[in-house]
Amino acid sequence: MVEPHLDEVRELSKQGYNEKEMAAYYGVGERTWRGYKKKEPALAAAIVEGRRKAQSEITNALYKRATGFTEQVEELVAVRDAQNNLVRHDVKRIKKYFPPDMGAIRMWLGYRNPEKWGERVHDRQTEVEMVEEIYNQRTENDWSALETARAFEKKGIALPESLRLELAKETKESITTTDQASIRIVLPSELDRDELLEVEAAE
Repeated sequence: MVEPHLDEVRELSKQGYNEKEMAAYYGVGERTWRGYKKKEPALAAAIVEGRRKAQSEITNALYKRATGFTEQVEELVAVRDAQNNLVRHDVKRIKKYFPPDMGAIRMWLGYRNPEKWGERVHDRQTEVEMVEEIYNQRTENDWSALETARAFEKKGIALPESLRLELAKETKESITTTDQASIRIVLPSELDRDELLEVEAAE
């Protein structure tokens, strides 16, 4: 029953059709489609094969872009006469080298080794570097806790707990007690202009 359709099912799966879309393609409901898959192991296998083939081809293409490749391409060549007048255009096949693509390299490394090269790890490493830079600037410029906190806020980085405590001690007016067991530290960006002027004047 399903044998004549297996190649087509593989191709649909390779193109990214999901279960709902395949069921609609063949004009049946999702429950009926799932029933076919249970009754016909060859159908379920064809879907898996199509997905694996698509993944393999995409992976190979990504690797090719990441490492660079040479490919035969067609190029239009202008043919001119002795007076340099254009006579015609001929199609010429030439070998062209495509250098490695940095976007493909990043994607490949993130896919093959996400712990080392994934975007989230990269973001965390970048944030650590920015924190170190801010503390180095603080040492060089003798920044107060408030000035350091402002630098963190400009970079969009959450304040380290140690700096929060230091800031609370330095600007006592910015501590608001909500209950006996909870203390909220108000950051510089949360203070109004007059409060900031008072803090700066106190410094």
